[in-house]
Amino acid sequence: MINASVNDVLMELLCEVRDILNENNIVYSLYGSTAAKAIARGHIDEPSASIMVRNEDFVRLCDIMEKSKLKKHRSFDSMHNNPNYMDYTARYSNTETTNISLAQKGNIFKSGIYVEIIPLRAENNTPFQHKFLRFLEHGWEKHFCKLTSVRYKYLLTVPFINLFKLCVGKKRAAKFIFNKLAEAHSGEFKNSITIKGFNETLSEFTFDPLAKTKTVRVDGKNFSISAKIKIILRRVYSRRWRKKAKTTVKGENNIVLLDVSCKELERTFKRKNNIWKKYFRKKSRQMLVKSISAYYDRQKSKVWTLAKRTGTRARLYFYYLPKMGLIRNLLANEDYYRLASVMRLNRLATLLAYKQGAGFAVNKELFEIQLKLFRFEGNEELANRLEAMTPKYYMNSIVENEEK
Repeated sequence: MINASVNDVLMELLCEVRDILNENNIVYSLYGSTAAKAIARGHIDEPSASIMVRNEDFVRLCDIMEKSKLKKHRSFDSMHNNPNYMDYTARYSNTETTNISLAQKGNIFKSGIYVEIIPLRAENNTPFQHKFLRFLEHGWEKHFCKLTSVRYKYLLTVPFINLFKLCVGKKRAAKFIFNKLAEAHSGEFKNSITIKGFNETLSEFTFDPLAKTKTVRVDGKNFSISAKIKIILRRVYSRRWRKKAKTTVKGENNIVLLDVSCKELERTFKRKNNIWKKYFRKKSRQMLVKSISAYYDRQKSKVWTLAKRTGTRARLYFYYLPKMGLIRNLLANEDYYRLASVMRLNRLATLLAYKQGAGFAVNKELFEIQLKLFRFEGNEELANRLEAMTPKYYMNSIVENEEK
C-alpha cells in the first residue's frame, strides 16, 4: 500500500462493501456527503464513506459478516459483534490504516479508513415506543451516571444498563441492546422514514428512499444510489448541497496514516510516555483557535460590524489602513529594511499562525508583500509553505465591496 492514496483505499473498501451487498441481494444507496460528492464531482476526497440500507437488511448484514471470514486487514464492527462499538450503525474498516479525528475524541472503534453502513428506520408513532427506543440508546451510550433533561426523549438509564452489563457481561449486553434497537427500528415502510445516526434523527421522509435506485459513477466505478437522492440531500444539507460538495472536504482535519494500524501507533506512542495525548490535545486546541479565528476573520458587509470584532485580521486591517500609501511607496522604492519595520506586526501574526499549522493574511496585497519580505530575507521555503497553506478566502478584502 506504499503507493496508495487515501482515495485508493476508500474506493477499494467501497467496492468490497458493494460486492458483499450485491451478493446478498441487499438494496443500498450512497448517502450523505459521499452521495453529494459522487453526484457533484464524481470523486470522493474523504477518509470515510456512508451507505444506507433498510433496517431488516442491516440486521441480516451484521449476522452475515459475523459468520463470514473477512479479508486480511479488514474489520466489520457493530454493536452486534463488538461490545466496544456503541452505535446502531456498522463500519467496514481497513485495519492497516489509522484515521484520527481531532474533532471526536475517544472513538476507539474508529481504527482507520472506513465505510459506514447506516440503517433506515420506520419512525415509531406511539410515545411509549419512542421512549423505549431512546431509553436503550441513551442508556448504552453513556459511560457514567448523568441526569439528562427529563423529557419524553430523555431518561436516566445508565444505572440500569451498567447493572445489566455486570450481570450478563458486556458482550451479551451489547447483543441484547442491538436486538432491542433492531426491533424498535423495524416496521413497514409506509409512513415517515428516517435515516438513523446514533441519538439523532438525521432526516425524515414520507417515502421509502430505497424503493427505487439508479447508478452513479465514481472514479470509473458504478454504485447504487437512491432515485430520490437529490430530495434527500436538499433536506439534509439545504439547497446549496451541490456547491458545498464541490468546495468542502469532510474529515479535512483528520490525520490519516497508511500502513500503520491504530494499535501499532498507540503502542509506539506509549513507549514514549504517552506523548500522543499531548500531541492530539494540542492539535484539537489549534482546531478550536482556527475555527474561532475563521468566524472573526470572515468578510463583513459593513465596516462598523468589523470594528466590533477583536480578531487579529480585523485589528491589523484598521492598523494598516492609513499606512497603505507608505507601504506601497516603500515597496516601489525597494526599501525593504524600512518596509520590514512597518510590517513587523503582520509578520508576527503570520508566523504565529504558521506555528499553529495554519496560514494567515489580512488581504492579498499585504500577504504578497509579506511573502516578498520573507524571500528577500532568504526564507524561500517558508514563503512557499505559507503560499500553499493559506486559505483563499484570506485573499479577499475583509470588508465586502471595499473601494480601493
